[in-house]
Amino acid sequence: MVIVLGVISLLLAISWVILVRERTSGEPLNSDMAKVMKGFGLVLRSKTIWILSIAAFLLFGHASAWMSHFPGFFEYKHGMSSAAAGQMVSITLFAGIFAAIIGPTLSDRLGSRRPAIMWACVAGGLCNLIQGSFLGPILIAVLVIMPFGVGTISPLMMTIPFELKELPRSAAGAAIGMIFAFQNIGAFVYPVFSGWLIDLFTPNYYPFFGAQMMAFGITLILVWWWLPETGPRAQKSLAQKTEKS
Repeated sequence: MVIVLGVISLLLAISWVILVRERTSGEPLNSDMAKVMKGFGLVLRSKTIWILSIAAFLLFGHASAWMSHFPGFFEYKHGMSSAAAGQMVSITLFAGIFAAIIGPTLSDRLGSRRPAIMWACVAGGLCNLIQGSFLGPILIAVLVIMPFGVGTISPLMMTIPFELKELPRSAAGAAIGMIFAFQNIGAFVYPVFSGWLIDLFTPNYYPFFGAQMMAFGITLILVWWWLPETGPRAQKSLAQKTEKS
């Protein structure tokens, strides 16, 4: 705890040195700083950015927990060596290289963000739920499909802030910074929570797999009910309505 507080204090000190400067008497407030604070205020008031931030907390928390604890499942349940169990994780990470390209590309071709994110949640959630039920070729197929969850959603999270009408481009950086902050918090909290589930229910790993699926399930609900469509098709439709009016 002392180390965590020390790191936070150091980051605050660095931010103070970079962002704050003394003003001479009567000098007007730095206009650039005022724009930064105004942009950050818009970010905090954006429902969409909060949805994306919560989703980042869940999905990147899940990814960190999965990479931390999934090899242990094979070592404990199937007696695999640490090297062989690590190879299971490597399969998904390698497939994720292609998932991060294919998923967002399909979203661009469709001209929509919400359907791509929702289908990615379904694929990621189901694969996480059943990943402990198979070995052999079926397991390999599950591990190859699974990264299309986070692999599709992650790049779109970084794209949507630039497509929001309520945010100026100058505030997009602050929006992405907020999403990354929640992502890192999730990467800290979720592995601890998942490890607690494993300790509590071992040898039954399905509560752990269920927690991984839950991250996608909650994200799916958030996207289904509250995330607006910001893709190229929606922007084109909005532009046409604006021209007609």
